[in-house]
This record gives sequence, structure tokens and C-alpha cells, in this order.
Amino acid sequence: MRLESSRFSSFRVDGAFTGSVIWLQVNWSLAYVIAVIESKWGFETLRRSAYLVKGKRWVALSMMLIHGLLMGFIVVWGSIYLVLMDPVKDSAGPVLGFMMMNQYLVGNVALYMYCNDFNGEEFADASSQVTGTGEYVSALDD
Repeated sequence: MRLESSRFSSFRVDGAFTGSVIWLQVNWSLAYVIAVIESKWGFETLRRSAYLVKGKRWVALSMMLIHGLLMGFIVVWGSIYLVLMDPVKDSAGPVLGFMMMNQYLVGNVALYMYCNDFNGEEFADASSQVTGTGEYVSALDD
């Protein structure tokens, strides 16, 4: 009886830890997009990401799960393929993995823009950083 209760408590602790990590991942899923687009750093990006994702957590979670499962599938089956076949002949596995990572990045940028619109915020127009002569002006003050 004591052994069964210790297994259950271990499962509870593992489940709570996994749930906490997934919750943080969903809340902070836009942090790197915010760091690049809004030039914010540190905890400010994490707070802003949690604010923007509020109300759209299911969208962020589904994006994370779909891309995670597809990447896991590509890694597992790509590894099996590389073991069974000659790896020099075909490099489809790494190319597919690269494409999936890029798709996830673009998806998070689109989610950032959607969450900005959902929260009633305006997205800064990229053309405001271009002078009349067509030269790019850095957003950072040098």
C-alpha cells in the first residue's frame, strides 16, 4: 500500500512540474519575437509576452504542440532513415527540420501580430523607419 501511494505522489509531482513548464512555455512563447521587434530585454519581454498571449493561450498551446509533435516525428523518422540508408545520398531530414523551425518562427510572429490586434494595440509600421531617400534608419540610438 505504501509503495502505491509513493508512486502516485511521484506522478503528481511530475505532472505538476510538467504542467508548470508547459504553462510557462505558452506564456513566454512570444518573448523572442518581442525582443526583436520591440527591442525589449529580460523580464520585460516575459511580462509583455504573458500580457499579449492572455486570451489566446489555446492558440499558442496548439501551435506549440503541433510543431513539437511534427518536429519529434521528423527527428525520429529522419534518424531511422539516416541509419538505414546512406546519409550522403539524401538530406531531406535536416531540410524538413529547418523548414519546420522556420514555420514555427513565422507562426509566432503572426501570433504576435494577432495578439497585438486582439489587445487593441497598433503594430509599428516598418515604413516609418525608412527615410525619404530610401535609406534604412536604425531603431537603436547609436
